[in-house]
Amino acid sequence: MKSLLVINLSGNNLSGLVPQKLLEKKMLKLNIEGNPKLHCTVESCVNKDGEDGRQKKSMKIPIVASFASVVALIVALIIFCVIRKKNPSNDEAPTSCMLPSDGRSFEPTIVTKNKNFTYAEVITMTNNFQKILGKGRFGIVYYGSVNGTEKVAVKMC
Repeated sequence: MKSLLVINLSGNNLSGLVPQKLLEKKMLKLNIEGNPKLHCTVESCVNKDGEDGRQKKSMKIPIVASFASVVALIVALIIFCVIRKKNPSNDEAPTSCMLPSDGRSFEPTIVTKNKNFTYAEVITMTNNFQKILGKGRFGIVYYGSVNGTEKVAVKMC
């Protein structure tokens, strides 16, 4: 019995004092839960129902810590959502705020609603479809200008 580390006496409704020989064992833990009439005078006795209440208090700490961490996580998520709503990402920023790749600055583009042009106006704007900017899956894009001042890209679908 030299290697015995734990003795579980719980729920036996024992009474009296724990024997002195058991109390003298240095590494021995005694579980005397459920024995209200059994008295132990050393700290190695574990009694959840006893006067010291060490086991009951030890469960409160993890529960409170878990609850506090969940509350902190929810608060952080709410703050993140509020900040995100106030500061939209750069993807949503208007293109007029960006500089061209060659470093020149330009004034914001004119924002108009979809304006339809007649075919004759498109021929005039693109100088009879003279300069092609690119070809895509949905049509060819031509270089042009409106009123000789505003440079535009005209896509023919």
